[in-house]
Amino acid sequence: MLKKVKLTKEEMKDFAEVFAYYNYGDEETGMIPFFPGYPDRTRFINYIVAMIRTANDYNAVYATSNKKEGINKKALLLSALEYGFEKISELSGISPTDLFGENLENALTAFEKIHTDYRNLHEELEGLRHTDEDVRKLYNEFTQEAIQDVYDRLPEDIKNKPHSFEKLHIAIGIMEDYCHHYMNKDLSDRELEYMRCRTVELTEYLLKG
Repeated sequence: MLKKVKLTKEEMKDFAEVFAYYNYGDEETGMIPFFPGYPDRTRFINYIVAMIRTANDYNAVYATSNKKEGINKKALLLSALEYGFEKISELSGISPTDLFGENLENALTAFEKIHTDYRNLHEELEGLRHTDEDVRKLYNEFTQEAIQDVYDRLPEDIKNKPHSFEKLHIAIGIMEDYCHHYMNKDLSDRELEYMRCRTVELTEYLLKG
């Protein structure tokens, strides 16, 4: 039976080092090589400690005994994801009001920033939400709350248009698709520029047309 436990700073660091120096064998590498400074693992360890501290603050560190054996890594992950979702505006420097103000170019720039600044996290999370039911559920809950928050902040003249909520979903989907191409650099500069212009036009048409 799992029990809630509290970790000391030293225990958090010890646990983080287990992640940092885990031997994946010859076939896999994990996320460690993608962190700045690799092969030095200092920043990666600090990142993992921050995740564990978050889970610790949320009382979401579980173990199989009071001796803190068998700490549940998935609970740490879900708690860290929940914290990240709640603090996404603070972490990215972007607020919901930035996304759909008067200038849709700024909204798209904000989307580009989120995707490029947090590319590795984005790709890891995309993989997890397709393979883990708990992560998928948490991701979907956050997405719905975030879209509702953006919708609530839209001007009344936009919200009063027929199917405005559904159109917001479509607009965000179009922007997401463009940002994936922008993030992956799988199109030429000319193609990306054209796609960006049409994305802004389509989004403006959906929300304001």
